[in-house]
Amino acid sequence: SNEYKSYLSTSTMTMEEKNSSVTTDTLYPATAKRRRWYLISLLTFIAVLTVIAVLIVTQVPGPNSYGIVKSKSDAREYRAVTLDNKARVTLVSDTESNTGATSVSVGVGSSAESGFNNGVAHFLEHLLFMGSKKYPGMNEADTAATAAGGWLNAYTALEETNYYFEVTNNLRNVTDILGNFFIDPLITQESINLEVSAVESEYRKSIPDDGWSFHRLLTASVHPDSGFAGFSTGNIETLNKTDIRDQLWEFYDRYYSANLMTIVIVGNETLDTLQDWAEKIFTAIPNKDSQKPVFNTLPFPPNDTRYINRLVYFKPKINTNFLKIIFPVNIEGYPDMSYVTSMLGYEGDTSLYKLLSDKGLITALGTGVYISTSNFNIIALDFTLTLKGLEKDNIELIVTNMFEYIRCFDENGINEGLWQENKQIDELRFRYKEKESPADYASMISATMSYREDPRDYLDPPSRRTYDEDLEKQIMSALKPHNMNMYIGSSEFSSEKAATDYGPQLDEKEKWYQTEYTNQQIDRDLIKKWEQVGLNPALRLPDANTYIPKESEGDFDILPPGDIVEKYSIDVTPNDRKFKVWWYQDTIFNQPKVSFHCYLFPKAPSHDRDSYIKTDMLSKIYNLESSSALYPATVVGYSTNIYYSSQWVPMVYGYSKPDAVEKIIPKVVNILLKHKFDKDEAFFENTVISPIKLSYENIKNWPATTVAMVYARKLVNDWTVDDSSLANDVSRITQNDIKDFRDKLLKDVSGSCSVVGNVDKKQAQKYVKILEDAITDAGFTLSTENRLSEMYNKVRKLKQGKTLVLRRLAESPTEPNSAAIMAYQIGNSNSNGDRELKDKPMYTRKVLSSLLGLALREPCFNYLRTKKQLGYVVHCYVDEEQQISNFVVVVQGSREDAGPDVMAKEINTFITDQWNSIKENTTANIEMWNSIKVALRKTLEEKPQSLSAKNRLLVDAVFSLKQDFQIREKQITALEGLEYGDFVTFFERYLIGNTRRQCSIEVYSQKLQPIPTTVSGDEELIPMKTNVTEYRDSALKETFSETE
Repeated sequence: SNEYKSYLSTSTMTMEEKNSSVTTDTLYPATAKRRRWYLISLLTFIAVLTVIAVLIVTQVPGPNSYGIVKSKSDAREYRAVTLDNKARVTLVSDTESNTGATSVSVGVGSSAESGFNNGVAHFLEHLLFMGSKKYPGMNEADTAATAAGGWLNAYTALEETNYYFEVTNNLRNVTDILGNFFIDPLITQESINLEVSAVESEYRKSIPDDGWSFHRLLTASVHPDSGFAGFSTGNIETLNKTDIRDQLWEFYDRYYSANLMTIVIVGNETLDTLQDWAEKIFTAIPNKDSQKPVFNTLPFPPNDTRYINRLVYFKPKINTNFLKIIFPVNIEGYPDMSYVTSMLGYEGDTSLYKLLSDKGLITALGTGVYISTSNFNIIALDFTLTLKGLEKDNIELIVTNMFEYIRCFDENGINEGLWQENKQIDELRFRYKEKESPADYASMISATMSYREDPRDYLDPPSRRTYDEDLEKQIMSALKPHNMNMYIGSSEFSSEKAATDYGPQLDEKEKWYQTEYTNQQIDRDLIKKWEQVGLNPALRLPDANTYIPKESEGDFDILPPGDIVEKYSIDVTPNDRKFKVWWYQDTIFNQPKVSFHCYLFPKAPSHDRDSYIKTDMLSKIYNLESSSALYPATVVGYSTNIYYSSQWVPMVYGYSKPDAVEKIIPKVVNILLKHKFDKDEAFFENTVISPIKLSYENIKNWPATTVAMVYARKLVNDWTVDDSSLANDVSRITQNDIKDFRDKLLKDVSGSCSVVGNVDKKQAQKYVKILEDAITDAGFTLSTENRLSEMYNKVRKLKQGKTLVLRRLAESPTEPNSAAIMAYQIGNSNSNGDRELKDKPMYTRKVLSSLLGLALREPCFNYLRTKKQLGYVVHCYVDEEQQISNFVVVVQGSREDAGPDVMAKEINTFITDQWNSIKENTTANIEMWNSIKVALRKTLEEKPQSLSAKNRLLVDAVFSLKQDFQIREKQITALEGLEYGDFVTFFERYLIGNTRRQCSIEVYSQKLQPIPTTVSGDEELIPMKTNVTEYRDSALKETFSETE
């Protein structure tokens, strides 16, 4: 089923987020929270014997160790330990990975703020990063994690606060720093004064985000005495109080107790070593025997029409139309609701989705658990509406059809066969799931431990799930008309517009996110009508899924290796084939899975505005058509897609069952190749034209950092055409136009395919033949011409020795944030350039770029975020665009006294200060240099930890110009030969002085008008009214060659 990520969590941006070009909050997946129900009475004795048996088999040395149920394909070793202070710890030994992680989950979150509801739980999460008695430096945790090749992060959820990090070395040291968050934190007034600005910036960053805005609209309409009603993020208004330090300490003293903490350490050390670390570090956390807070009042009390049976109309921040229907499920203990949500999310031929999409009322349906807590849960259905679907009569029809589908459950009872099938699919996913990143894994386990006492359940094994018909009926009994709320969002609604056929005039505004809305009771006559619906012959529960692999039929058999075991993909193109076939048979991960990934190159790709729009339309048509056609395969675990980006890219990833893959490949491509473009024009307008038009109009609502990044790319890349004015060109494009465009692109197509996994050479060649046959059967022509180079566009060079300054106003009048991006061009990532590095080993410049990112990442964050408090979003990283490396610094904030010109000035100051420090050959600099070299080497030496990771490396190599499969090994060779002086020279060449190529992209919130018009001596301002592409074409004519 489709699952939600709950907007219950607020996060501290630390080292992980600095690696992302555009960062959003870490959102806690509420649907991961499930609790298993146990049989009692006569089965209790049997269960006790079973537990004893498991413990005897799996127990390992150490106090209070227990058996943890893991997947058969999981080679990691586990141990569960309870420390003397009652903190519960899970240790994970993974000898195959260099990367380690630690997570601490504290069993308290924003729900415990009842009484003051001001974001104290979230603010405390931020402040624990600001130093402890043993490690008093405000940025000491970040500094240590960066030096160890990693990062730290945290999030605050409703009932849990989770701290976690990942490193490639020094795991024990960084774990000790994290542990001291909970032993002797400082929480100084100085750090409070600094970090309250960061929380304010985080809050303002979220204001334009409809996820956060809706969530706050939801929480503002629940019972005020429930812990769900608070403003969990907090801001300067709620936190900048004289007694805030006392509130923080009171919260910390009451709830930050060892007995409420669950801890996970993942490392390549032995379990005994990890346990020794845990005992020495975490036993010092005080145990106050604190009580875990619980909700005293339900957010949606049954039959209380002040909070249930509500119909809320609201205006989203972006142009969209959607209907969200929620059903509170007031069952305690995190019940497993996956069966019900998967049935609701069914998208096959007899599904609710299929019926409504065929009527042109919706373009997407998402179902899942929106929130799961200790005593209440919310099941939600999200309908993405067409404008036709938004009409009042059609909203009524959508809800009627929904309850007709739900009647299938009532009429036929809980279908145990489908329940077991759903469990079987989950068991297959668990059995053959691939490794997550260590930090994500540690964070997930520690969160699960916070509400599961039995260690056998820590990894959420489906085998522990038992069929409970009474529980399923109890969940289904919540899906009734008298127990729902409806939320209809559309840009058609406004406080300034009178009532229309779509909805009423909005008469209220939510305080924190300024969302306009009106809240009314659902008409009682409609409730009665929906309670009396019958069955609809077009709707029924799904049939048995034929795509589920079966062990009895050998679908999980691992193929024996051939006579020669290849380390990388090899070219196995038969003489009679047109498309190139690259093949790699996995002999490492023993996963019964395969990846089929092809690039299909048209003879004359187009990159103008019309082509951009038409490719978006083709993708939209594919998504609409594929949802039902491929749903049975998708729900089992097959991932499929086809998109266009100067080349067609069809992809299939999933179980290596040959007959299934052979059916899926032609289905994927035929949806596009054989589409007739003969839909009713009104249907086409509703399902393709209008949604595409809305998506282009929403470009003006993109975050300031995203807008700045688009401008940066437009300045140097001819293929970047993102612009809200595209919306003006959509309506004139017809179905015939799109058909002609598709036919032209596929008239003469060459191809290159990568087949990776549990597949032999003959089968790989067969898959490519099936693709070729599907293309020729559709009437298109194949070519053997090599067009790989057409994937890459020439990138314009910025002016040397100058900083090009581009200043633009944010299009959205409600955007509270401004942003500055400073980009320094380095050159082709596969070349050392033509100067001082040309005689060095291959990829030396690429390695130096990586070292630059590691060296400046933490100082950048410390200066621009912690000290200068310019904004919540601060990144410093190395980026590749069209194989050209760039060093990029990103800042986004909402301070009116620190607009983008100030941000840019401070970035320049930071770079200058770093240069003045780095150019000195000091002991501290040499220590820094040695530490980042070790961190990078460990990263490069890290072997792929999953078949997907291995596949990504091979695909990147196959579809690159060099097709170099040993790039990591060559980078290690280059790294070994580098000295500190090489780094100093590199820094000076690309970031300082007359040889640099630099641009400053500044996007101003409209509240900061007028935009400054002056620049400093070595800066060149691109005039406000100058079209960026016209400036590029006239002033930046020179492009990078492959050797520069």
